Amino acid sequence: MRRIVLGLAVVVLALGAGLGAVAVRTPPGAIEAALRSSVAAGGDLVVEARGENSFVLFPKPRLRLEDVRISDARGTPIAVVRAVVATPRIGALLMGRVELDELELKTPAIDAEAIDLKRAAALLKARSPADAHPPRIRLRDAVVTWSGGRLDDVDAGAVWPRAGRPLSVTGAAVFRGRRVEALASIGDPLALLSDGRSGARLRLTASGARLAFEGAATGGASPRLEGGLGVRLASLRDVITWVGSAAPALAAPLAEVSLSGRATVDRNGVSVTGAELVVDDATLVGAARFGARNGRPLIEATLDAGALDVTHYVDGFAPLFGSTDLWSVAPLDARPFRAVDLDLRLSAGAVRVGGFQLGPTAATVGVADGVLDVGVGEAAAYGGVVRGGATIRPDGRTVSVKVGLTLGGVDSERALGGAASGTRLSGVVDGDLALEGAGGSIAEIVASLDGRASARLVSNKAIGGFRAKALALFGLPSRLDVTSAEGTAIIENGVARSEDLKLSGPLASLALSGAADLTTRRLALAGQLAPLGGTPLRAPVRVEGPIADPRFRLGPPSPERRALAPG
Repeated sequence: MRRIVLGLAVVVLALGAGLGAVAVRTPPGAIEAALRSSVAAGGDLVVEARGENSFVLFPKPRLRLEDVRISDARGTPIAVVRAVVATPRIGALLMGRVELDELELKTPAIDAEAIDLKRAAALLKARSPADAHPPRIRLRDAVVTWSGGRLDDVDAGAVWPRAGRPLSVTGAAVFRGRRVEALASIGDPLALLSDGRSGARLRLTASGARLAFEGAATGGASPRLEGGLGVRLASLRDVITWVGSAAPALAAPLAEVSLSGRATVDRNGVSVTGAELVVDDATLVGAARFGARNGRPLIEATLDAGALDVTHYVDGFAPLFGSTDLWSVAPLDARPFRAVDLDLRLSAGAVRVGGFQLGPTAATVGVADGVLDVGVGEAAAYGGVVRGGATIRPDGRTVSVKVGLTLGGVDSERALGGAASGTRLSGVVDGDLALEGAGGSIAEIVASLDGRASARLVSNKAIGGFRAKALALFGLPSRLDVTSAEGTAIIENGVARSEDLKLSGPLASLALSGAADLTTRRLALAGQLAPLGGTPLRAPVRVEGPIADPRFRLGPPSPERRALAPG
């Protein structure tokens, strides 16, 4: 967009400067020929009027060219204009000279990508002597197109009183159904054309969006803008949808977004240092760069937050998983991952995810070619440390998922204290988890999961227990408390199997093996109960039912466990 606006301004001003600088002593009847001669003199623009031409002297002198085609010297079409209206300065006209006061293009259709910015700038420089009085330039009901979109109903004007004075440009247009208004000024345009510097200001406003820049512009082989930047959006989600991208599946409102800092704009994009970003009441500071890669917007940022609540961002994915009983079969939509490339390095003093509270956290979020990578280098969690990462890779109608998680020294009672499920455990947990799967829905992904898991939980008090009246046959109370648990599991096609699960308590231990079907969310384990204290008694036991609420029974394996057995 920046190139389009700048290119249009340079081309129109080059045309206006050429027409305004001509000083051909000629009678009024030769005005049209003089104007055509002045346009052709640059050799870079070809103006062809295919309709009728007219000149009126009263009430104001005007030359009107109908059905005008504008192209470059190589014949590449730049614009088709319904009418070009040129208004000479009366004083100069009475002296036999042609100097334009105003040049108006009515209903032009402009191909922005056909503009050669370097050639247009050179033309403007060659046609702008120090004593020139360029005309006012106006566009009426213009349409500007490029490969990525179009501007409709463009009304714009440019005023440059003379060399050494500021150039002012104002305009309005409709982009994707919304009106956009712009105001820009350049303190010394000729300085920019001579590889110098000039003050520059820009204001853009649209429905729910504002952008302001004030600083300096530098010309030459590497043009750039440097200065203060401020952006405010009433709704980032709304703007994402407006520009034609898919909004992320987040519950967060993404409202009242603002960005401020010191900006540098060059051919590589926009860099912001000393940046302050406010999103949904969270404030982050650092540096960012906005550019493009492989035809997609690119955002690179290093940000720090004192405290960050990401609950809304995580909750937005909850409906994708389905209900508490069934995994969702709804197709997954990976389009948001293809809308933008992202390289975010984030640090925070504290991070909240629902009822879970993390301490100092270092994380990265990357999106490249539609692939999402999230990594937690280290996060302090309830006296321990959490590390992990996840990769989501779209592949046609399916999505592949890879997840890794490591826990070390985490206090489980504190960690689960805020969980909505009401699960209560105590003790320190260490564990590892690695999973991979693929599918077009969460249900398909769960059914395809492969991987491994291991965990060890130790507590100085009961972390759970089992009830059975038949325990009295072994001289045990009807409830057995468990104070430690450990084991490993191999996951294949959505079924986790373990051969070494051990639960221990002050009165007995249980050695179990079996499987948990992650698709149906049911488990079936069987093994032996061994009372402590040296007694040789052993009893067959089984643990079966929903994973969230299994039942403990004395007796041999049931048909449910045999159904989950390998083979």
